Amino acid sequence: MVLRLINKHHLPLSPILEYAIRERIEAYNDYCDTNKFQVCEGLSMQNSNGLEWYVNRFSSMSVNITNNKKAPNKAILLLAIIDMIQYGNLIENRIPHNKLMSDSFAIQWQKWFPKTKTPYVWFPFYHLKSESFWHFKQYGDDNIQFKLYERKNTMPISTLRTLVEYAYLDDALFHYMHNSETRSKLKEVLIRNYIKCE
Repeated sequence: MVLRLINKHHLPLSPILEYAIRERIEAYNDYCDTNKFQVCEGLSMQNSNGLEWYVNRFSSMSVNITNNKKAPNKAILLLAIIDMIQYGNLIENRIPHNKLMSDSFAIQWQKWFPKTKTPYVWFPFYHLKSESFWHFKQYGDDNIQFKLYERKNTMPISTLRTLVEYAYLDDALFHYMHNSETRSKLKEVLIRNYIKCE
């Protein structure tokens, strides 16, 4: 919660406070690793699915295919989200469409495709709506949900910002991304299927 507010408002962080926050994050991650999500099982996780279910979803995402190559944009965004979680920049299951996310996406893109121009992060952010594990928290009434999910083409970012407060993952998937072992498996699936897939 604290890091989310700091990142949202781009506030300066003292070295002592940053160390204390990261120490708590590491302790939480170590606890989840040790207890294999016993701490998470007490949470309310509607539509909770097992790891293999998410491995299958990650392996078969709906993406464009050009010259027999799958578009890696969704996978790159998910890798960026995993990194944000791993390094303590995404503690709550709220994925903002802000500069931090855009920068994380750009870092991942340049890591894997350094000779190409980084595409806009908003395209995969929006088009992940076709995947069952990705959800939008919208502003306003329920009619907005219809606008978000029925629109066939990518909406302008200016429109997206007025409709979407943030995206979020299935609770189970979010917690799998917090565990080093399951996180590594999910990353491997994304890299194998969309990046190193020749």
